[in-house]
Amino acid sequence: MSIFLALPRNYDRQLAQAHKETVEKNYPHHDVVLSSEDFLDWFDGNWNDWIRRVNSVDYYSRKPRYTLIVCVTGNVGRATAQIVQDALKRAKSVYLLSDEKLLPVHGIQEVDSENWQSGHTLTLR
Repeated sequence: MSIFLALPRNYDRQLAQAHKETVEKNYPHHDVVLSSEDFLDWFDGNWNDWIRRVNSVDYYSRKPRYTLIVCVTGNVGRATAQIVQDALKRAKSVYLLSDEKLLPVHGIQEVDSENWQSGHTLTLR
């Protein structure tokens, strides 16, 4: 099973690795994939296709590509907001990594429609 670790664009690599290790400690039998890695591997120029792919199922196995979504910031950009919103609709677990703890996310709220980098806020349970 895989976990999608949602990072802001151009996020510090060392910090990203530290977050990845924290999530791996909580889920030792899962493969943790950085959003930047998934983006490089699968983005083909169409944002909507990439966003849909994150929450899709594998064609052959019929299993979800990612079983969990973990965000590292409480304010997220438009693409991450759409990924989180779609995951919640599909009853997937979404978490915010805060101080090495995984806090359940209940929803997402748009706070600035013009800010595509951090214009959405995660709503915690």
